[in-house]
Amino acid sequence: MLALFLASILATVPALPPDDLDACLEQSPAQNPPPITWRGDLSEIWTARPPVPLDSVRAALTEVRAARRCFLDLSPSAVDRPYLGNILRTYHAETALLAALRRFPEVFETFEKAYSYLASEPPVPARDGVDSSWLFSLHQNHGFLHYLLGDLSSAIDQYLRALRATPPEKIDDRITLLLDVGALHQRTQDYQAARYYYDRADRLSQKNGLRSDPLRGRLLLTKADFLLEKTLNTDLQWSLLERARDLARQSRSVTPPGTERHASASLTLSESLGYLGAFGRAYQLNQEARRYARDADDSRFHAFALLKLGVLHMQTERWAKSESVLKEALSRAEKLGDLDYQRRIFRALGRLHELQNAWSTAEEYYRKGVAVIETYRESLTATQWSSTAFAQWRDVHRGLVRTLLAQERPRDALTALDQTRARHLQDLRTQSRVANELPPSTRARLDSLTRTLTDV
Repeated sequence: MLALFLASILATVPALPPDDLDACLEQSPAQNPPPITWRGDLSEIWTARPPVPLDSVRAALTEVRAARRCFLDLSPSAVDRPYLGNILRTYHAETALLAALRRFPEVFETFEKAYSYLASEPPVPARDGVDSSWLFSLHQNHGFLHYLLGDLSSAIDQYLRALRATPPEKIDDRITLLLDVGALHQRTQDYQAARYYYDRADRLSQKNGLRSDPLRGRLLLTKADFLLEKTLNTDLQWSLLERARDLARQSRSVTPPGTERHASASLTLSESLGYLGAFGRAYQLNQEARRYARDADDSRFHAFALLKLGVLHMQTERWAKSESVLKEALSRAEKLGDLDYQRRIFRALGRLHELQNAWSTAEEYYRKGVAVIETYRESLTATQWSSTAFAQWRDVHRGLVRTLLAQERPRDALTALDQTRARHLQDLRTQSRVANELPPSTRARLDSLTRTLTDV
């Protein structure tokens, strides 16, 4: 009887009409995910054959902007449900879509609009912490775009802003950002600054007992790659190679097999073992990394693994195998349009023929490497990236000079050397300018740059 009475009461109560917020939510990116997001690979859509039709991206951009207008037209006092996060999500989605369309001035303008909107403290219902979480995400994506465009000083600045916007209790996010900032400094070969941020990430993880195996795996692998790159680009030190080997081994042990991180750890471990002379195990690990690349259909990682295999063959004096593998890697890199990989592979091919005293062939490959470097520079949107990797790029120039001298062509060698020194001087001046653009706390190497300029 009671049940019938309650049912009759409920039947007479009219359903509440949906407020205007529901109409906006139906248009929002949360309900209608855009075809391109910051989680996807933006660089893929910039290729000649984008995975998503650009018309779909443009249509999604129109929808996202309409959704934001809908939210902004609401009267906050008439809505008791939180929706600030939905507004910020539209900025987040719009920046990704504009970046996919390569409309970069509009991307940066939209980021600034989002920051200004948050700074205005809009009287919009919000969940606790939504401001800081979206501010962190916006700065992180802003920095990532600068990184993709080669503007490393701006990328560092935005990642540091993201770090400042991250609450202290978000340990994993803070560690991730510290690793990102360190990696950016490593890109500029500012090893002192890179070491500083890696050490901060390490201390934070030890203090709070990092529980995330994937993040711990990344921390260990980052440190291994850092030590390996530093010693290969400066003075080869056996102790650093052994430390890199141990860190890569630890990273591999805490990351699940069949993942990119595990394969990357295997490849770094393989490379360190190769330089330490443990060739058998180095070959096994390289094969494991290539198996992952095939299974995942990851052509970029496959090209990198083949490059490392070619170097292994050089170390074991398997010249024919090395050339075959390196040419396969080059073919993949050319299809990808990856100029940096092409530069590395031409350098390896030049070195391969140099070791066999095939001077004219070595010269040919080194010259191709120099040409790729110049194309790489011209293709960059910002000059900052052009200045970042000369310590790696100069190996190609030095190889060219060596092969010319070996062929008793001192005049050609001197011309190549002068061109190299002129380029290096230009790079150092650019580096000095970039360092001046950074915040004072990140100018650790400005004085040493000035001294180097004087020496040159």
